[in-house]
Amino acid sequence: GICENEFQPGSGYKWFRGFSPCPAPQALTYDIPNAVSKLNKFFQFAWRKFGTDETKSYLLGFSQGGTIVQSLGLLGMPNGFHNLLPSCVSICGRLMPDFWDKNSTLGGMYRYRVNKNFQCIGHCKTEVLCLYGKNDEITPKEMAIEGDKFAQQLCRWGNDHKDYKSVNFKLKEFDCGHEVCTEMIEEASLFLTNVTGFQNNRAKDYIYDLPDNPDWR
Repeated sequence: GICENEFQPGSGYKWFRGFSPCPAPQALTYDIPNAVSKLNKFFQFAWRKFGTDETKSYLLGFSQGGTIVQSLGLLGMPNGFHNLLPSCVSICGRLMPDFWDKNSTLGGMYRYRVNKNFQCIGHCKTEVLCLYGKNDEITPKEMAIEGDKFAQQLCRWGNDHKDYKSVNFKLKEFDCGHEVCTEMIEEASLFLTNVTGFQNNRAKDYIYDLPDNPDWR
């Protein structure tokens, strides 16, 4: 995460201030857009740093991380990096309703990118898998369902606008709470295998030695 935990200073970091069901005002105007920008930079550098296939990247997040995943999936990558847009798995996150409001920061970002034909004609549609627990008391399932409704409407609008290539959101419910259950892991693994060709091998630990780029920070 990029924000210090304001409720327990010194205890760690989070993606944005507040919580997914009740984000702080700064989360919607600064933290989430900033997080998306930093992840954009990561995916631009990572494939060159680690020698991976840039067309088979993926992003998975839980809770606040899941909310950031959905935001990145909807907003996309900068021009010139369309093939780097990762396949996305969000677990117990939500798509912020602000994306639907054209006068909000997030809503303005999405509409700007569509109006500028942000996703070029040759860009493949990005797949976003959203998993949630029907007994989730932190990010209730009603928020997941509401976010999916907004996502489907925004994607239809984006697809009808010029040659914009949008994203495909898929929502699935599991019999669990605010957690990553075994069935979710299996579903995510199958999804990534089908979409990116990713094989469920144990990942290596890397030290992210990225360029000292002010845009990254």
